[in-house]
Amino acid sequence: MIKRKRFTDTGKWCDDWFMPLSPAAKLLWLYLLDNCDIAGVVSLNVKLAAFQIGQPINEEHFIELGERLQRLDSGDFWIPKFIEFQFGTLNPSSLVHRSVIKAILGHGLNYSLPASCQGMDISCSSLNQVISKGSPSPKEKEKEKEKEKEKEKEKEGVQGEENSAHFPEAEIPSWSEWWAYCNGIGMAEWYARDKFNAAEQDFWDRKRNWRAYATRCFAWWVQDGRPAMPTKRSGAVKTKNRGPNI
Repeated sequence: MIKRKRFTDTGKWCDDWFMPLSPAAKLLWLYLLDNCDIAGVVSLNVKLAAFQIGQPINEEHFIELGERLQRLDSGDFWIPKFIEFQFGTLNPSSLVHRSVIKAILGHGLNYSLPASCQGMDISCSSLNQVISKGSPSPKEKEKEKEKEKEKEKEKEGVQGEENSAHFPEAEIPSWSEWWAYCNGIGMAEWYARDKFNAAEQDFWDRKRNWRAYATRCFAWWVQDGRPAMPTKRSGAVKTKNRGPNI
């Protein structure tokens, strides 16, 4: 037996049609749902079903299921609502739905197919033609993937240009430029040199606006009490990190 995973209606136990069924009929219904093919058709061995269910199965139990179960001319049983419940509206461009459509045509079921499949039979090539129109070939799929990749690259290029426009390359100051600005706002030279050296060590990372960074450094220096020379706490090279760099 092939193992399958399918959708199930957990509310059936409260449905008016299901509750009055006999225990054997309920088990028969669940058995049919589990053992039918993708079109809802099952070739039933009643003796085997009774053995696996653990209950005797007779004609009365089939009658209990009413119109939810139909007996085909071939002797097989068909669950008409199975296809729509499991697959929804069939689309011949879907790989899974193709198999369902072929099963419907193969069994000769009285099922309403999409307009694109009307009048087809399992032996004709028209089904394959409809499928090929709705589903690209492997080569076409590969071409589509390549096109998508190209579009992504172009998109990334445009975004890169936009980013560079919004975030220009960082302007790295010389020591003379840095000290002129720091001196102008009143920062001690030793502190200004300490922060300049620290910025040089990390290549001015995240410091695109060096003047704003210098102003922030001045605020940290003020918070430290405007020391005129390095303290043990700050050190000559490493100073207390007062916040994120900008």
